[in-house]
Amino acid sequence: MPWNPPSRARKRGGRERCSSFLRRIPAARCSNPSSPGAGAARAVALALEGLAGAHSLAGRHARAARLPGTAAATRKASGAPLPPAEHGDVDRIPARVREVLGERAFIAGFETGERTGLQEAATAEKGFLSDSG
Repeated sequence: MPWNPPSRARKRGGRERCSSFLRRIPAARCSNPSSPGAGAARAVALALEGLAGAHSLAGRHARAARLPGTAAATRKASGAPLPPAEHGDVDRIPARVREVLGERAFIAGFETGERTGLQEAATAEKGFLSDSG
């Protein structure tokens, strides 16, 4: 199984542990969040997808629909596609959100996420996590 701490945190300790893990991800992993290298882009995209899972578990499905879109745009811009071995974990979150929101609302959220810059998304999530305790 690929190393994916946000996924493992969700499985072992629920949304609080996942959110706690994601709050500690060092910003230094991506010195220029608007154009990360492939390695940093992969780490950032996985963190966004993990955070989407935490939002979904907490019932914040609209927020959870946007983050996979931002992650997909990050991967595309950096040329760092999702490795096949990671599709299971990553695809599970949007599927759950799509089921709750419905296809139209999910696609609207995902497309909003694709248009949201990585820096903007990171700032919003950092603020959200700070406010959530």
